[in-house]
Amino acid sequence: MRMHENFTRCQCGQAYLRKEEHVLAQYKKLENGKAISFTELPEKRETRYICSNCDQIIFVKRES
Repeated sequence: MRMHENFTRCQCGQAYLRKEEHVLAQYKKLENGKAISFTELPEKRETRYICSNCDQIIFVKRES
């Protein structure tokens, strides 16, 4: 996959990034800790690019 964003290498020198998608969701939680009625809220999303070596966040993109 080619990414066309302006990224810099991490301070540790690693060039490989891990992409994490975080989506805001609405749900109800039962007493035993299980989630029910799980509904994603597509208008609230965050993408994080993290160094695969030291787990430092390199870039965050938020969509609202």
